[in-house]
Amino acid sequence: MILFKQDWNKYPGAIIDLTTKNKSFVRLAGLLREMGIKNNTFMLALHNPRIKGLNPHDEDNLTLDQKIMIAEEVAINPWYYFREVVKAPALSGTEPTPYRANRFNIALYWLFFTHVMVLGILGRQQGKSFGMDVLNRGILNFWTQNTSVTLITKSNDLRMENIERLKKIELTLPTYLRMTTKKDANNTQYLTVNRNDNKLNTIVAQKSRVAANSAGRGNTSPIIQVDEGPFITFVEYMIPAALASGGEAVEAARKNGMPYGTIFTTTAGDPSTESGEYMYGVYENCAIFNEILYDMKDEAELHAWVEKHARGVFRMVLIEYNHNQLGYSDEWLADRIRRAGAKGAAADRDFFNKWVSAGEDKPIDANVLRMIDNYSKDPVYVEVTKHGYTINWYIPKEDIEAYKTRALVAGMDTSNAIGKDDIGMKAVDPYTGRTVFTGKYNDVNLGSYAEFIADLTIMFEDLLWVVENRSSAMGIMDTVAKIIIPLGINPFRRMFNWVVNDGKDEVIKEVLSAKNRTLYDLYIQHKKDFGYATSGGGRSSRDNLYNELEKSLKYIGNVLYDKSIITQINKLVRKNGRIDHGPKDHDDLVIAHMLSWFFLTQANNTDIYNINSKRILRNINIIDSDIVDDIAKEEQREALQEIYDYVDTLLEELSNVNNIYQEQKIVQRIKKIESDLNLHGESMNLGSRIEEIIESKRKR
Repeated sequence: MILFKQDWNKYPGAIIDLTTKNKSFVRLAGLLREMGIKNNTFMLALHNPRIKGLNPHDEDNLTLDQKIMIAEEVAINPWYYFREVVKAPALSGTEPTPYRANRFNIALYWLFFTHVMVLGILGRQQGKSFGMDVLNRGILNFWTQNTSVTLITKSNDLRMENIERLKKIELTLPTYLRMTTKKDANNTQYLTVNRNDNKLNTIVAQKSRVAANSAGRGNTSPIIQVDEGPFITFVEYMIPAALASGGEAVEAARKNGMPYGTIFTTTAGDPSTESGEYMYGVYENCAIFNEILYDMKDEAELHAWVEKHARGVFRMVLIEYNHNQLGYSDEWLADRIRRAGAKGAAADRDFFNKWVSAGEDKPIDANVLRMIDNYSKDPVYVEVTKHGYTINWYIPKEDIEAYKTRALVAGMDTSNAIGKDDIGMKAVDPYTGRTVFTGKYNDVNLGSYAEFIADLTIMFEDLLWVVENRSSAMGIMDTVAKIIIPLGINPFRRMFNWVVNDGKDEVIKEVLSAKNRTLYDLYIQHKKDFGYATSGGGRSSRDNLYNELEKSLKYIGNVLYDKSIITQINKLVRKNGRIDHGPKDHDDLVIAHMLSWFFLTQANNTDIYNINSKRILRNINIIDSDIVDDIAKEEQREALQEIYDYVDTLLEELSNVNNIYQEQKIVQRIKKIESDLNLHGESMNLGSRIEEIIESKRKR
């Protein structure tokens, strides 16, 4: 199977089939090419050129030899199965349709076949479950023998739906590729493909911790799919048990060269529930997928990247796309939301990939949060450096060279990088406030990371670091200083420090004029003055940062861009009157954002860092107030509509109730609502409506 670019060398006769009738695969290959991905045609691979142009479903016109060649291609080339063979079952009398490739499902399959654990997040009705059913059908029919697949889902109803879809997918295959017979299990709890000695097992949510653990321990599959994990009761006991129990099966599959892996697929959940909290922890620990991973050299390099960027036990990669990224319009989504009757937190979870709880106390104005969501976007270019660290660039690749001589301010929130908190960084253009690049790292060698930061410092002549001086920060800054000083670069000009900020002329003159060993000695002498210590109070307090957060978003939220930062801001809560992250959340990128904002708005003597104080934030394009007003008006309209709907319900109850006491209670409730609306300038003139209803009842 072709996964990496070098894999083409293993199959010298393989070709890129651009003539396929399934143009969704061609379009995706073109999109990857536009994104700068070199390995952009793997999903168009055809191992046997002799079957090019053949329609596997045109059974009457295929020879026996051609059918055999097609079956052989499917067995060794899953991309051919996805592209040419499997179809979406007919709906409402339509014919089965070719399977549609998109950024989500191709990424999911690619990671599965490279043996990376995956968490896939999609909104409702965007093909998440069907995509997994297509994969499972291929696994059972073509790519494994004497194995099992375990599906873990939230309810018996969902289990039955999954199995029914798998049965229907089998019927879309050409008859010569259907593997089930009348002897195979055909029930609502599991499926078999006896020809291959394969079986699909299912596990649903259990009613107790003990039962959940026991159900998980019963797993002996090398392939596990967990569907809608945030909604599976006691999932936090079931999943670890299932993964541990399947360990031997995974090792056997690895030795025999057969597929193995674990895939979680879900919509976003409610983190206030136990299962939602557990799955949100999994979500937060993931490395973020980007198509640049397709250009990794091989599986070993890919897994090394995952180890460097993911946290926690699972070492998982997150694939998360919104409707636009999958080719659906805003109008399409609005129609789906309307049909589902979704509102508020439920709509945010089901359709906008937001892990929110109903009634969460948000410390940031809802209109501002909605606005920064609207301005989020994918990185323009993703770079994996020679150190193996990923940089998300929000400027075109060709513009990076120009920024090597332009001012940049980068906030950095440090950690010990041992699988808990991330090291987060965010660089901005100090004159526009625009995010230029971001990065998030964990489980790294701190010496290697410090060298990476030193390389950036050397490469970008006027890049200033504003470092949170906690945990590993001092060691990182020491290493950077040790590397850059012999190169004639002064750390007092390249890392924020209170020596420069406090402006004592004689001290500043001394540290700026020193060189080599003297400069390094002065750095050691003043190292306590470097960075922002986030103390409990005073000028470098954590509150000083967070108290400025909403203001920063109103000024530069439209150029914040980075989805990870925006997600962390959305998850902030108020604790004892202070803004902070939740117990399972992180704020490393928020701190990085606020450190750069602190420098732009509060630092002194910025010209010493080669940042023109007269130009700072002079070229910002402050968020159009009309946009924020429109958001507020829309939310107000939706809230009023809910009130109007509720009043209509009460009026209907009033017309049907026969008890005078109950009638009076309903009337009082309606009048209270009307009074509240009058205070906000809204009038419904409900008095006459009430009188009409009561008068009509008396005439009956």
